[in-house]
Amino acid sequence: MLRKLCGPVFILAGVLHFLIPKTYEAIMPEYLPAHRELVYASGVAEIAGGLGLLTSDERVRRLSMWWLLATL
Repeated sequence: MLRKLCGPVFILAGVLHFLIPKTYEAIMPEYLPAHRELVYASGVAEIAGGLGLLTSDERVRRLSMWWLLATL
């Protein structure tokens, strides 16, 4: 049941990467290149993972869980 909460939270967080990217860029380490591109990529990753948590397929949910852990 927790996935029904976590899925939308990750989707919202991913969307926020596109709405307020400067906020996410500010917390990125200086040694990483292409901050804006990485913020957008991580936003897409969080949206995809959040959507995966909401599916009825157990295998997809499990992969999404690991995907989100790796993204974080």
